[in-house]
Amino acid sequence: MQDGDSIALGGLIRQAETYGDNGVPVLKDIPVLGKLFSTTAQSSDRTELLIFLKPRILRSPAAAREITDSLRKGLRGLDAMITDAEKRK
Repeated sequence: MQDGDSIALGGLIRQAETYGDNGVPVLKDIPVLGKLFSTTAQSSDRTELLIFLKPRILRSPAAAREITDSLRKGLRGLDAMITDAEKRK
């Protein structure tokens, strides 16, 4: 890999199917007529998590600080985690 190139390390896929039926108690259980008093629902959900690695060669502490500051601005919550970690040192 060259400096700044990206490579996919892997990922996870989760797929969920949900089926349900609702209706008026007792009336929904009547054969044939029960369809008038009930509803059915089906939903599908797919979540994908992909992990990429993009290495950077940093030749000076100033370059490392610059990259870290850029990441802090771009990721919510990261700044607070890094600040807390630095306080514990």
